[in-house]
Amino acid sequence: MKVVRTDVFTLALSFSLAGAAFAQLVPAPMTPTTTTAPAAPLLLTPAAPATPAATAPAAEMQPFTGTVTSDRVYVRSGPSSTFYELGQLNKNDLVQVVGVAGGGAWYRIEPPTGVFCLIAKDLVDVDATGAVATVKNDFVNVRAGTALYQNRDSAVLMVVRKGARLDVVGSTDRHIKIKPPAGANVFISSQFVKKSDANYAAATLKLPNGNPVPMTAERATPTTQGSVGVVDITPIDNNTTTTQPTDTNATATNNNTTTTAVSTQPKQYAEGSYDKFNDLNKRTQDELNKPLLQRDVAGLIASYKDLLTTPNLPPSVKIGSESRITALERVANIQAIARDASRADEAKEAARKAAQAEFDAAMKAVQEAERAAPPLAEGVLQTSTVVRNKYALLNPTTQRVVAYVEPSPEIDLSKLLGQYIAVRGTTTKAEGMDVRVIKVTSATMLPLPK
Repeated sequence: MKVVRTDVFTLALSFSLAGAAFAQLVPAPMTPTTTTAPAAPLLLTPAAPATPAATAPAAEMQPFTGTVTSDRVYVRSGPSSTFYELGQLNKNDLVQVVGVAGGGAWYRIEPPTGVFCLIAKDLVDVDATGAVATVKNDFVNVRAGTALYQNRDSAVLMVVRKGARLDVVGSTDRHIKIKPPAGANVFISSQFVKKSDANYAAATLKLPNGNPVPMTAERATPTTQGSVGVVDITPIDNNTTTTQPTDTNATATNNNTTTTAVSTQPKQYAEGSYDKFNDLNKRTQDELNKPLLQRDVAGLIASYKDLLTTPNLPPSVKIGSESRITALERVANIQAIARDASRADEAKEAARKAAQAEFDAAMKAVQEAERAAPPLAEGVLQTSTVVRNKYALLNPTTQRVVAYVEPSPEIDLSKLLGQYIAVRGTTTKAEGMDVRVIKVTSATMLPLPK
């Protein structure tokens, strides 16, 4: 049967760089609330699978019930088409939406019936019934299980603390299969979900052939109960194991070995590292709220790198710092592009201002030259009775017309009527007349010559 996928490939990366988009690239801080291990799972930050890169955590929102609007819509282990599929839902199936991701392209939903999770076998103790697993180490990854891909690197949905009790539904060669703990959400494309007034009831996840995803009744083999030290979990090792104590006091007599157990001390993580990490996260958010070119991205990257040099850094702080460095380096690249563009614009504006300054200086020189030039004509200004719409300059001694003056919108010559003036401007020759016509650019009142 040919299966038609109805979800779309989405890249949840936006660098409009107003600050909010990149904020999604920075996961929420992973802060332990107490030094005493709680009995319930602790949700930190949904992480990406080992192969594709992680996207942003979901923004806060009011949960709501949604209806799937199409058949064969994939439910995925993360908010991107690069995350592997867990199964499918069909039209009219209900989902409980608890958050958004990928700029709104993906909904974070409660796991439908049939979704299971995986946890490393050697990090839990299973009781005698095989029904309950107790986490025996701190900060242990809970991964998304899938009936479709048995050999894929599993995406981390959450992290649980030492003492958490989990419901077992089966096992693999390396993992215990468990029911999803509270907070282990999965993802569905928001374009195939609409809000509904229906009362939420968990739908059953389907395989591509339409059959429900099986929840195997296979139980894990119980392991020996005991206390084990804190495990250093890294993002590279998908199957983190504990370091076994070295037996330095074992003796053998008649093939019967008597062993004196040597306790392993829990790993002591660097004091104050969580506080430093949280302070850096706050600084990061403050910087991302600033305009792009004002963000101290280089300083943030240097601070996270400095934190990574701390000996015995907690795994969650190490993973979080590395992911933030990756995200901030992307912002730095875009910041450099924007800075280059800004410099080019500044250079253009500087060139424009320089050209304008040269033009203004040239015009000023022209005006000064005009003012310094000798007048074209002098005389008493009178209204012409011969040439319409012109003034006449008369020689006060001979009363003869020296020149005709053309009115100018910039100079109100009517206020100078009857005065002896000197005029400057441009000269034209009126047709059929021997007397020149002056288009006035300046007029200066002078004392009447004696």
